[in-house]
Amino acid sequence: MGIADRREREKLQRRNTIVDAAEKIFFSKGISNTTMDEIAEEAELSKATIYLYFKSKEELYCAIIQRAMDILKNYFKEAIDLNACGLERLYHIAQKLYQFYKDYPNYFESMFHREKNPEYFSYENPMIKDLMEQGEEMYMMGVQIIKDGIEDGSIRSDVDPYKTALALDGMLGGFIRTISLEEDHLMKYHNISAAELIHYSMELIGHALKNKDGCPGKKCNPDKINAKNKGGKCKNRKEK
Repeated sequence: MGIADRREREKLQRRNTIVDAAEKIFFSKGISNTTMDEIAEEAELSKATIYLYFKSKEELYCAIIQRAMDILKNYFKEAIDLNACGLERLYHIAQKLYQFYKDYPNYFESMFHREKNPEYFSYENPMIKDLMEQGEEMYMMGVQIIKDGIEDGSIRSDVDPYKTALALDGMLGGFIRTISLEEDHLMKYHNISAAELIHYSMELIGHALKNKDGCPGKKCNPDKINAKNKGGKCKNRKEK
């Protein structure tokens, strides 16, 4: 490995060390209550070194959101790449979003509870604009899955893929946000787990989107998505 390569690797390691330190303090104290001095102390670097990599807490916040975005995109990619019909893949997207919340609650809160840090989420910031564009790319993944579902016969042909993707994003994101605040309450007073409620909610959404004219489609597993063909003969299977 050449000197230039080694220096680049060291710079990347130092940058990650700084973001790790910022995460630890931001998630424990909140962004507004954290100082760059504290981040420098946690990272065991001088404040001058911190400023070589990040000019402000806002830039550090964006770096944390980028980490979260990268993980969530990988989660979604697993669902998108499934050899399954559109409706089943939508179920998996919802499950992956809930899994992301369970696996990375601090990242989820940073992404979906932006109102807690409005001063660090200005749409005028080029870094924030870039993150929003990445979010739009993920939205278009959902649009494509819905289009695929319409084409393969698992999703009703009369739904608008763009409006449906926006509605699902709002419903699922908002629903999981609510669960993140009320999870203990759900179990104590209603004896239902968050996972059960997410599954039931997706069943309701699935029934609203499901093509009622036949089976979910050649690639679908009806048992997985609770899509039993009630009424009408399966248009994709031969009668035995």
